[in-house]
Parts: sequence; C-alpha cells; structure tokens
Amino acid sequence: MNNSENRIIIAGAGISGIRAAFDLAETGSRVLLIDKAPAHGGILPQLDHQFPDNHCGMCRMLPMVDRDMGKQFCLKKGLIHENIEIMRSSEITNVKGSPGNLEVSLKQKATGIDKDKCINCGKCEEVCPVTTTDHFNDHMAQRKAVYFPVPFQIPNNRTIDPDACTKCGECIKACQSDAIDLAFEDKKQTLKNIHSVILSFGNPLYNPGETDLYGFGTLKNVVTSTGFERMVSQSGPTKGEPLRLSDGKDIKKIAWIQCVGSRNIMTGADYCSSVCCMFSLKEAVLAKEKIGPSCDTTIFYMDMRTYGRDFQRYRDRAKETHGVKFVRCRVHSVEQDPKTFNPKLTYMDDSGNQIDEAFDLVVLATGKRPQENLPGFTGMKGVHIINNENEFKDISETVIDASAAAVAAGEFKETPPQKWKPIPTQTPRFIVAVCECSTSDKKLTASGQLVDEINALPGNMKAVSIQSACSQKGFEELIEQAAEPEFNRLILLSCNADLFLSKAKELEKRTGIHRYHMDFLESGLPDDSGLLSKIIASHGALKTRNTWQMKQKTVYRHCIIAGSGPSGLAAADMLLSRDIPVTLVEKGTDTGGNLKHMTGKTETSQVKKLLTRVKGHSSLTLMTESEITSCQGTPGNFSLTINAPGGFSVVPAGAVILATGGEKKQTQSYEYDGERIITLYDFEQRLYENKTGFDDKQIVMIQCVDSREEPDNYCSRICCIKALKTAIRIKDKAPGSQITILYRDIMTYGEHEKIYTQARKVGIRFIPYSRDHKPEITPSESHTTISIFDPVLQEKVEIKADLVSLSTGLRPYPNTDMTRVFGLNKTQDGFIKEADYKWRPVDTGREGIFACGLARRPLNGLEAMKEGRASAMRAIRILSRDIMASQMVSAVVRHTICSRCEMCIPSCPYNARFIDQASGEVQVDDVSCQACGTCSSVCPNKATVVSGFEDGGVMNQIESLI
Repeated sequence: MNNSENRIIIAGAGISGIRAAFDLAETGSRVLLIDKAPAHGGILPQLDHQFPDNHCGMCRMLPMVDRDMGKQFCLKKGLIHENIEIMRSSEITNVKGSPGNLEVSLKQKATGIDKDKCINCGKCEEVCPVTTTDHFNDHMAQRKAVYFPVPFQIPNNRTIDPDACTKCGECIKACQSDAIDLAFEDKKQTLKNIHSVILSFGNPLYNPGETDLYGFGTLKNVVTSTGFERMVSQSGPTKGEPLRLSDGKDIKKIAWIQCVGSRNIMTGADYCSSVCCMFSLKEAVLAKEKIGPSCDTTIFYMDMRTYGRDFQRYRDRAKETHGVKFVRCRVHSVEQDPKTFNPKLTYMDDSGNQIDEAFDLVVLATGKRPQENLPGFTGMKGVHIINNENEFKDISETVIDASAAAVAAGEFKETPPQKWKPIPTQTPRFIVAVCECSTSDKKLTASGQLVDEINALPGNMKAVSIQSACSQKGFEELIEQAAEPEFNRLILLSCNADLFLSKAKELEKRTGIHRYHMDFLESGLPDDSGLLSKIIASHGALKTRNTWQMKQKTVYRHCIIAGSGPSGLAAADMLLSRDIPVTLVEKGTDTGGNLKHMTGKTETSQVKKLLTRVKGHSSLTLMTESEITSCQGTPGNFSLTINAPGGFSVVPAGAVILATGGEKKQTQSYEYDGERIITLYDFEQRLYENKTGFDDKQIVMIQCVDSREEPDNYCSRICCIKALKTAIRIKDKAPGSQITILYRDIMTYGEHEKIYTQARKVGIRFIPYSRDHKPEITPSESHTTISIFDPVLQEKVEIKADLVSLSTGLRPYPNTDMTRVFGLNKTQDGFIKEADYKWRPVDTGREGIFACGLARRPLNGLEAMKEGRASAMRAIRILSRDIMASQMVSAVVRHTICSRCEMCIPSCPYNARFIDQASGEVQVDDVSCQACGTCSSVCPNKATVVSGFEDGGVMNQIESLI
C-alpha cells in the first residue's frame, strides 16, 4: 500500500482483527493489519478444537463474496487477501488528526532477521546454543533463541528472541544470505491520510504461576487450559498424544479447576472471564475422544456458566453421553504425591464430607489477566475499539463485536467493479521454474539434471533454475525469467509452495501471466522422487485452462429489515447513515420491539435515540402491520412480496436482515396470581414504576423456571442479571427486606460479576438447587411457602414469602414464519439457525440474508444492537457495490445433458442452485457458489462440473502421467 491510499489500520491480528479486516476488505477498503506479536492469529493458532463441534473452523471466516481477491486457505496458517497487508511485531504509538485524515505513528520491533534476505534454510537455528521455554507450547517444551513463532504459518520467518539471545554470533557465521542483524534497532514510520483506526487488542491470559495455590510452574502435571490444548494437538510437544509431562505415562484421570484468576476479589479479578466454563467442557469431552471413554474427567466449579443459546445441551451431553463429572466447590490448593507425582485435590463433596483425591493431570481454567490501561488515543474520533468492555468473549460474540466495529469505522462508497483481465486463449507455452532449494538433494538441480529432463518433455515447456526463489533476490530473478513474452503459463517448484500464494498477484502484474494459469508445486519427498511426475501432471491440467467467462449482475442498493426492535433499528441506523435506503417491515402496530419492557437506563436511552434517528431519516420506508410473504432471487437482487394493510406489494432489495425478535415465556411449572406470585418481568416493572410496599417483606426469587431443561433447554441469558439488579434496588429502597434467590447457576458473565458481588455485600441470600430437586411453592391465604433443600445445611428448609418472583426467560416469536419464507433452518428451540455459530453468527447460510437479535438467540438490548450493527456490516459487503461478479472457480451446468432431476438443488450447502422460472433450467448463483463440488458429486448425468476441474483437465493429468 502506498501512503496516498485512503485506508484503515487495525491493531491486533487475532480473531476480531481478522474478522474486521475481511469485512472491510470485501467492501473494497484497503486494510493494514498489525500485531505486536511476530505472528498473526492471537491465541487461535494454539487451539485445534472449538465447541460445539470440537473442530477448528476458523477458515469459515474466509470471504464468501469476491473469493478471487484472496485465497481459500487455513487462517491459522496464513491470511492472503489483495486488500489486506499484514505487519507483524508492530504497534501504534500515537494517533493525531481527524477521521478521514488521521496521522498514525507506528513502531516495528526488530526481529533480528531480515525477511527479504532470509531463505529459511534453518542454519541459524541449528547452530544456536541457547534454549528457552516455548511460549507457543505454553512453556511445556524447549526452543532455540532463533525460532518460528508459529511453526506452521505461511509466510513464516524465523525471529530471534532478544531476551534469550546472547549475541554470541554463531547464527551470523552460519547464515548464507547475510540476513542476521543482532543490533535489534526498531523501525519507526508515520502513515498519513488514514481514514480510521480499529483497536483489537484482545486480552492476555492470566498466569497462575503468579500465585502458589495450584502449583503451576512447579508441579509438572499441572497445566493450563492452553497447555492441555497443545498436549492434544498434532503440532504440540507430545504430537497429539496426551502423555504426562513428568514421566511420559498415559493419562487416565483429569481434573479441571475453574475460575483460576477470575471471580477473585483478593487478586483484583472481580469479573468472570466468560469463556472458561465452555472451554473446560469442550476439553473434558475432547479428553474422552482422544484418550478413550474410560478416561475419568471431573470439572470443579462454582457456577457452570452455560449462558449461550446451545451451551446447556452441550453440558448435558458432556455429562449424560460422555460421562463428565461435575463437583460444585472451590478447590483451595493442589499438592503433589512425592512418589507418583500425582496432583492431589482436597475438597468438600455435596454431603459436606472432605475428600482427598489424586489425578494424573490437573488443568487450570485460566481467565483473562486484570484489565490493562488502554492508550491515550483510544477515545478520540476516528479510533474505534472492538470489545470496549475489555473482557473475554466467546468466539461468536468476538466476531459480532468485530463486524460492529468495522461498520462504524468503514467508509462505504460504491465499490468499483473488478476489472478482470481476460484470460488469453493462445497456445499454452510454459516456463517451469525450479528453485535450487526445492529438493533435498541440491546436486540434482544444481547440476541441471531435473531442468534437462523437463526440457526434454513435449508440450512447449522451458525449464529454468532459480537460486532461492523465496528470497527477494531470487523472486526478482523468477519474475525476470517468467516475464518473457513467449510464456503464458507458469509452474514453480519450490520447497514451500504455500509461500507463493501471497505473491500470485504481484507475479501476475509483473509477468503478464494470469493467476488462473499458475501452479505452485512443492517437492515434499525425502528422495525427490516423483518431481518430474508432479510437473507433468500440472502441465496436463494447466494446458486446458484456456477460457473463463465472467458473469456479472447489477446490485440493487436497498435493504429490507424485518423487525423494528433494538437489533433491527441498529441495523437500519447503520445502513441509513451510509446512504443505503432501508425498508423497515414491522408486523405489529408499534415500533421499538421490547422497548416497552426495558427498564435499564442505558439500553432504554440508546433504543429511544435509535428510534428517533431512524424514523426521521428521509431514506427510510416504514411499513407497520406488514409481513414478508415470499422471497425470490439471489444476493444483490432479491424480490420480496410484502403483505401490508394496503395490499400486496413487490419490493426489490440487495440484502435482507431478519430481526423479528422474541418475547417473554410463560411458566408451566408454577401458577402465578399476579399479586404474590409474579414473573420477574412484572416484578421489575413494579419497581420501575416506583411502586413501594417492600419494607420488611420476605421475597423469594426463583431462577431458571422452565429453562435449561427440555423442551426449553437453553439459558435466556438476561434473567440472573435482571434478578440481581432488581434485588439490589429493593434492598436500596427497603433495607429491611429479606431477599433469597434460588438458583441453579448464577449467569453473571463478564463484568456482570460485579453485580453478583454487590448483591452478596448488601445481604441477599443465595441457595442453589438442582434440576432434580426444584423448589416447591405452596400458597396460603397469608403467605406463600417455598420448600427447598439447602446443600450447606444439608436439610430441607421452608421460607414463608410475601412475594415470589419467577424468572421465566425468553423465546423467539412462535408465529414467525421467516424460516419458511427464506428457506432457512431453525434450531430445536425455534430460533433462526445461523450459517456457523462461531464464525458466521449473523449469516444464515443463504448469502444476502442475515439474522440478528432475539430471533437468533436470547440476549439483552445492548447485545441485540451490536448484532444489528454486525448484520449491517455483512449486508454492506453486498450493498456497497454496483456489480457482483462470478469467481474463476464455480459450478457450471451443462444444460444439454441436464435432466432437471433437481437433485443438486437441496444438496447445495450454500443455497446457490435454483430453477429459473422463465427457462425451467437449473441455474447457479455464481456469487453464493463456493465451488465445493457437492452438486457435481450428486449429479447422475455429470451435467454439473466445477470450472477448472472439468473432465478434460483431469483426464489430461492422468494421460500425461501414463
């Protein structure tokens, strides 16, 4: 990127930074993504598994539109996109100016190795005499002072640890390319004309070695959650085999200790780190899968905070299907048996008995480190921060926060259509570049033997030898050779083919050879056998890639939003502020959704402001008492039928956002009379309306009423926080009142933990209960009796209550039929199911259709507004352009042999296939198609093919090898 380009800088290349970068890059914005670390990805490269499916899935964040602008590549390994530049070991030191014209000062730390000169031969690491603990493997292994920050990233350059380096000079002597510089002089630069800055710092992990309670750092069989992840990873210290670090023995019994570094006032950590409970649940299930069902797994916890939509069922499966055990207690310390090295825990069981139990391994669920100070420029205009609560969040919420920040930071003018260079149709003429370090036996290439063998082959091939193509000097030599006008195909054989994926655009620009006509091969064989066969097969495939017809369609710059609650209003506000017209379709007579039920000052104020701003915008069309009844078309060009009081109307739109909302549930377990037995919502409303009469009253609040059990087996997320706030306000108004909260788990995630702490301080009593022993309610004329088993007293107690509050939770509107209209899926509980819970939370799986708010999951008003803004960002990827173009690799239907059996239509996971109503033919939506090939595999006539992988090309490869 040159200094004159209008661009956006994102500081922090973890999950949120990558999500924001992709969102902005897909709108045509130029993004500079920087990170303090010498590698990108944050903590994600250390993790191979995420719940709920225990797979990775980070690649699902890859762009779905304009796929050819980037590479469909594992994001833990590399991030390659034409509109994104990455600077590692860098940080922002200052920001000046105003939005659209910011001046940003950067400092890039010296890594000790010049990446432009380095050829990654590894000699420096071989001769380095210094070893230190490996941070990437959570200090469970050793590495040299010269090392790869992440062993598998592309492009990957070694760096020198300045804290471990002794400057002995051995690496300088061994380096063949003069790439070592031990002066460690940082570089400083100032970038001007920056449109905006996004801060995506993330949160560092708490180091349990700071206290000696659990023996981390001294007891070898005590590890952190991250350490356990490395133990079960193929790239970890034990190569994916869970073995004890003390003696290498098999692990058969594991304990997880929750809230290490969290929920501890004494250490200044009066917060919940939000993710640890699900992290440990996933690891306990993973242990059963990796080690075997006989592995004994126990989680020691205070509250299992399964507050996500599908989290409670995951916990139930962990217990009922996998046999994970749960013990509710706070473990004080961990000791070690001096003979067996087994860590030993002492704790109290449910009956109040002291238990001493030994385990093969103890895993500490470490939360975030206490909050660090943010830089002084954080609050200035033009500087946006992702996750301004500065707390750990589940991946899905991190992704939502990132998209919400991106839409606020971006400047979304109409994106010019891609100017695709036509693919030449001349006779294929190949240059085959063989990098001299691409084989294990350098004598083979140095002597010219492989080059001579290639030149002797038929098919217009010329082979040349390149000295270290991975270095800048070698890359320039490659360009010089390939730029000769006689060549229109390029095959490059190197030791690391992935390295050149990020350089394909530059190669195309400087050689004139289209990327569609390039192939990067890797030796990858110890004895170099098969190299000639690889080249022959590549030649057979490339010679058939002659033409590609780019298809274009016009984008209708208009968005339809169903629902006018907090999420729908937030989405509309963002779109309207970007000059994108919006039609807001509301089923009811009033706008605002659940605004009338909100009592929190902050969220109520924000929703009211949104409502005023949106309704007053000239580009808004508001349709109340209206409903969408059908949707036809493809991303960028939908046609929706809306049933309004005046009749049916057809409205075109480029994107649709579903924010249809939800409502409070009714209980089936208890009868309430509206006076002494009421819902939490009614109780909160009474207090909000300043009704009194709570002095010296005995009040009981029952949580999880008909929630977190079938058929509504999910947490409604808001009930615990609402109950605690209500109880605290009652104590403030009526100090003499006695309040008891009966709960299963208190779900005060993140900074909400402070509310729980305050509630205990003001004297609110808490009694836990289990799903098998629910509170019993017996009304009488004078009072209501609540019976419950108290696990501390180990006996049943009765409370004579003057008022009983029931927390009944939330549900999506049961009559909403949007899933049928748009061809979407529902969850078991009736919420709109997203494309991917973790990585594409507001996408529905049908490109151009997005979902947010209570229609998708239970959440509070502030969270709903964030989801609305995130949905707006996802819609703007489509609405910010005039033209949407097909990609080079996508499915193609050969209509002459298509029998129109339609088997391919339901098989497509991206809803990219449909019947054209005019012609009756099966068509492919080239924008939605991701070239997965599923349609081709189910087609009985072979009428569907994936461009670039047609029968002719594949057969050419086979015939060339034969």
